[in-house]
Amino acid sequence: MSKNFSKTELDLYIDEVSKYLPYPKKVKQDALDELRIDVQSALNESGEQSPSLAFGSSREVALNVSQGNNWHNERVDWITRFFAWVVDFFTLMIISLGIIGGGFVILHFTFMPWEELMAEFASWENEVIDLSLQSILLILFISVLAILFFVIFIGYNVVLEYRYGTTIGKRLFHLAVVDQTGIKITWKQAIIRNFSKLIVFQEFLPIDVILGMILERFDPEKTHRQRGMDILAETIVVKV
Repeated sequence: MSKNFSKTELDLYIDEVSKYLPYPKKVKQDALDELRIDVQSALNESGEQSPSLAFGSSREVALNVSQGNNWHNERVDWITRFFAWVVDFFTLMIISLGIIGGGFVILHFTFMPWEELMAEFASWENEVIDLSLQSILLILFISVLAILFFVIFIGYNVVLEYRYGTTIGKRLFHLAVVDQTGIKITWKQAIIRNFSKLIVFQEFLPIDVILGMILERFDPEKTHRQRGMDILAETIVVKV
């Protein structure tokens, strides 16, 4: 006679496995449905209350599911990656300019009219900065906007790739960033692979791409279509 285990606990386990698989739901749904059946059977046979004890840790199971389905085998060509980067770059610019523009609109309506703001900037151009409360607050406000701008520019790729395995540009072209084993990347991997993008306007990115192309000549199978930082981080960009 089969035992009735908590459906919620099983669902949480499947959800945890799914989080390690940064692929579209339609790609992984059948595999997850089969996994659910296998885990339920293992629970019934073993008498364990915990799916992880009966079937293994969610990360290990995700690794087996990914490698069993070979979702990470199709690496993306450079042209597609370039267009995805273009979308991401302009998305970043729009978001950043929106924040800066919105900040100055808020500044105008709550703190300093345009005329006073332009006059203040004009005095700065003439290297005349007074230490009035208004000037100090304006400097602090602009500093906060600048910090926010850099945080967004630096964190956009790192956060989205770690959390979702993709960015707006990559999702538009059906791409995902995964570990070489086919599962979700770690924070460390997300930071390392995006190191060449952490400078505003991403000046070092072309060097990173060229480095990857050079290294590919020495080990084509392992380093195929990877930037230099991808190779160091052990990450790949795949078509999903």
